[in-house]
Amino acid sequence: ACPWGILAPDPGEHGVAGWLAPVVSFENDYCREDCTRCTEVCPSGALRPLVPAEKLSAPLGLARVDKDVCILVLGQDCSVCKSQCPYEAISIQSYDEGYTLEPVVEPAKCSGCGACERFCPTTPGKAIVVRQEGDGER
Repeated sequence: ACPWGILAPDPGEHGVAGWLAPVVSFENDYCREDCTRCTEVCPSGALRPLVPAEKLSAPLGLARVDKDVCILVLGQDCSVCKSQCPYEAISIQSYDEGYTLEPVVEPAKCSGCGACERFCPTTPGKAIVVRQEGDGER
C-alpha cells in the first residue's frame, strides 16, 4: 500500500516471528510528509490512523548521526541531510572554535521519515540512519 515503496514484507531477516511483517527501508525513497496510506490500510491495527499533522506525535524512529562516517565531520563540505529534511529537524553545529562542523538532530522535530538517510551521499554505509528507540543508538 505504500506508494513510495518504503514498506516491504520481511523476508525472514528478523526471525520467524517477524516473517512477512512490514519492515521499513529508505534505500529507494522516504516517508513523505503528506502520506498516511499505511495507517489507513493496516489490517492488524498495529498502526493507528493518522492525519499528516500527527506524524511528529508518532515518529517512525529518530535519525542518528555516525560521526565516524559523516563527511562533514571528517572535514568535507556537505549539508545534504539538513537540506533534504522536510521537518527542519537537522541543523549544522560548529565546535572547536569553528574547526569542526556536525549535523545535529532535534528529536522533537524528527518524524523518522528517512529523507536524511535516503539522500546521504556516504557509501557503502550511511552517515545518518533512522533507528527505532533502543536500536543501535550512538
